[in-house]
Amino acid sequence: MRHVLVVRPLGHLGVGQEHQRAELVAMLGEDRHVEVREGNDQLDAVLGDGCGESGYVARVVDAGYEAICLTVDLQVFGLRHRDARHGFDTPIGGPSSALVYDDMLSWDDVAWVRERTPNLPLLVKGILTAEDAELAVSAGVDGIVVSNHGGRQLDGAPAGLTVLPEVVDAVAGRVPVLVDGGIRRGTDVMKALALGADAVLAARPFVWGLAVDGEAGVVDVLRILREEFENTMALCGCRTVAEITSALVTPA
Repeated sequence: MRHVLVVRPLGHLGVGQEHQRAELVAMLGEDRHVEVREGNDQLDAVLGDGCGESGYVARVVDAGYEAICLTVDLQVFGLRHRDARHGFDTPIGGPSSALVYDDMLSWDDVAWVRERTPNLPLLVKGILTAEDAELAVSAGVDGIVVSNHGGRQLDGAPAGLTVLPEVVDAVAGRVPVLVDGGIRRGTDVMKALALGADAVLAARPFVWGLAVDGEAGVVDVLRILREEFENTMALCGCRTVAEITSALVTPA
């Protein structure tokens, strides 16, 4: 979300509005500089940024958000050497070094959020193993997002698509499994669904579209992804999403 605001002021609002028009879910990242607003579909909240003391979760509920997605792989900030070499930092909302995370984050904190949002779906984002997927389901979450945080948190961490099948097998249909990271083309969506994902998350393509042409650029990205996905389905002989299976993909 901080990067969306770099390329376009109030860009998160444009992304959210266009997702609504396309009947997709927009996920708004929680940062101190972004006001909790009504009218957004979903919140991607990083626990440990004062949400307990400030009543942030209560404000989210009161604002009418429809779900909470709790990021669980950002308890400390990764050593992002490329950003350091380039001197990159987010000029909006203060430097990354000023952000506060909770290095004591545990599954008890997931239960804490669950207790305070009994009527909202709760997802956890940042799961990469079958074992953590099992713990997440046991903690009462309503969905899992397989993610390595865009590859920016830990060098050498596996890609989401690599571990997706083991997470899907561990969950065994008890909750939806989503995946993010590397979704750039409609073919990427196809691969993720073939490997068992119920849905995908895409971020950077929309940032690029927003940078090029604002909300109109987001519309173009949505159109391109949808057209590429439908074209891939047709060429693979799939009339419906339900016909997409693992038989369509092989290990690289």
